[in-house]
Amino acid sequence: MRPRQRVSARTALLCAAATLTAGGGAIAAIQGGGALKTPQLIIGLDDDNVSDATIQPPGTGSDQTTRNADTIAGGQAGDMLVGRLGPDVIIAGPGGDVMVGGTEAGSDTTAFPAFDQALGGTGDDVFVWAPGDGSDAYSGGEEGIEFTTRTVTTFRTVIRNGKRVRVKVVRKVRVRVPPDDDVLIFGTMDLTPGDNSLPRLATTRFGPLPRVNVSGVGLPAQIGNPAITTVKGFCEFVPGTAASNWNFFVRFRSEATQAILATIRVRTVERVFCRTRGADTISEFRLGNLGAGPPVETAGFQPPAGSRLDLLMD
Repeated sequence: MRPRQRVSARTALLCAAATLTAGGGAIAAIQGGGALKTPQLIIGLDDDNVSDATIQPPGTGSDQTTRNADTIAGGQAGDMLVGRLGPDVIIAGPGGDVMVGGTEAGSDTTAFPAFDQALGGTGDDVFVWAPGDGSDAYSGGEEGIEFTTRTVTTFRTVIRNGKRVRVKVVRKVRVRVPPDDDVLIFGTMDLTPGDNSLPRLATTRFGPLPRVNVSGVGLPAQIGNPAITTVKGFCEFVPGTAASNWNFFVRFRSEATQAILATIRVRTVERVFCRTRGADTISEFRLGNLGAGPPVETAGFQPPAGSRLDLLMD
């Protein structure tokens, strides 16, 4: 994977609702959301666990926590949202958001289950899954033809009292929202040194982004500290049932053993990127309008130079 600059350590951890300790630290916060129109980097706090006496009172026998689950919401712009450990819920909101449930390989997934749920919104959203994460669910958020309203101002000339008068006319018009292009990416992310739960983020013109080795080219045998063994795999698509309401169950299988490593449930997701079966290249799977299928594979995919996908994927 290509070397990159690290993003500034300054992050925007904006709590829409939170309970605060006496020292001012957030406890089990709902992070982000709201009307903020500037891009945000929001990283899960992983603080809903038994170490919090407010959630887990001393002497309580059963676990009252959500096992490090975070609830993260984007604002009105294109945000970078990272859940880290635990079963996170990520709600993108408007804008082209990038969501990472977690880089949970090597973590205690019995104590902190690695099953995340991601919901896109208006805009072209991306959800990244890395080997070692759990079997997640991802909805692109768009459910059909959508419309918005905008104000249109025009001028016309009328005759009043025998004189030509220019009149301003303000009206509301219904405008179709362009279809989304929501994306699921399978690959191995670079990790922040000393923190295997956090992808390393690079500063780009699209904001902070992870780098994802999708093709397998140059994939090291191990990453992270402590070291995690990497895996090359490929994707297969199983149509969802009417009862499930998912378009597809996307299985990620190990190339070496053929074992199913995880299954991602997808709905209204238009494209999936995965390593090509039997080859170190990227395959693009187009799932059609609103992700309804059938999948159409193009092996040897090359993202447009300088695009967000180009900066995200190897």
